[in-house]
Amino acid sequence: MLSFASILIITVFGGLAAQILAALPFVSVFWQGQLSSLALVPAFLIIAYVWAGGFMGASVVGTMKTMMLTVLLFGTGAWLWWGSDWGTYVHWWQAGKITLVNHEAGLGWTQGIAMLVGIVSTQAYLQPIFASRSVRDARTGAITAGVLIILIGLVSAWIGMYMSDAYPNLSSPREAIPQFFLMEAPGWVAGAACAVILLSIVMTGAALTLSISTILNRDVIQRYTQRFRGEQQSLLVSRALILVVIGIAYVMVCWDDQALILHWAFLAMTLRGVTIFFPILFYLFHVKPISERWSILAVWGAPLFALVWTWVLLPLTGIDPLVVSSAWSLLALVLGWWVMKKSSQNQHEESR
Repeated sequence: MLSFASILIITVFGGLAAQILAALPFVSVFWQGQLSSLALVPAFLIIAYVWAGGFMGASVVGTMKTMMLTVLLFGTGAWLWWGSDWGTYVHWWQAGKITLVNHEAGLGWTQGIAMLVGIVSTQAYLQPIFASRSVRDARTGAITAGVLIILIGLVSAWIGMYMSDAYPNLSSPREAIPQFFLMEAPGWVAGAACAVILLSIVMTGAALTLSISTILNRDVIQRYTQRFRGEQQSLLVSRALILVVIGIAYVMVCWDDQALILHWAFLAMTLRGVTIFFPILFYLFHVKPISERWSILAVWGAPLFALVWTWVLLPLTGIDPLVVSSAWSLLALVLGWWVMKKSSQNQHEESR
């Protein structure tokens, strides 16, 4: 359990850094300054949000946030649809922006699979399901979220393509959505849009922060000591861990301020996915027992292999780390299962 917890903690930091990066353009709308100063704003907002409401508070406000974000982006999508002519869509198709079969589609498909695998393997996404009031609410919420996130993603990509044509000199891709509202929408709409999207980013960061602190507190600290198992002590430890987690993510953002949001997001999804996805499948489908040595190679080897591949071999091969590290994890688990099966057969023959 500790090995799972350790790797998951490391990988979720990437997702948290991506959220702080995503918040920077919306913070800069209201306040100009150095990146190190701007990054403090979403960091403190995440801390305040988690401390004030915790998980249940995030759930209640999250419903309102989701409704506002859905209305905002669907309204934007309708405006773009009626405001664009067919020549725009023909140009996008010829440029390969809205086709799934161009030379760059392979990377997009792989990143989509990485997102799917990462979501299935992440406590921050599973925790709301297990905290639901009933099975029906959990099922309804999961299906609704799945549909909405696809539609919201499509509208966001639509905005990005529009801004790429209309304002090709944008300083950074992460500036596309806030600049779209500032340049194309009335002032009150732009202010409301930036506030809603910033709230959405803060809530996502809060969920990731809460998941990391929960894993550290319950699965690491309380596993090895009983000093902090009281209600007040556990609360103080959780709040201290939240400060530490946000502090590390803040340093990561300041260290690599030119990083792309999706770089951190997909890397985090890949790392947590290859760590736990196939072990969970083997557990759910009762594919066991598996050799402990091979299990360790699968759990620790896959994410470390993914990191090495990302920084060293990806530029040379063009093969996404999800593919090779998933193959590593699956192969190690299958070999571990085969070793235990052969060992059991040999013991059975000897006993006869």
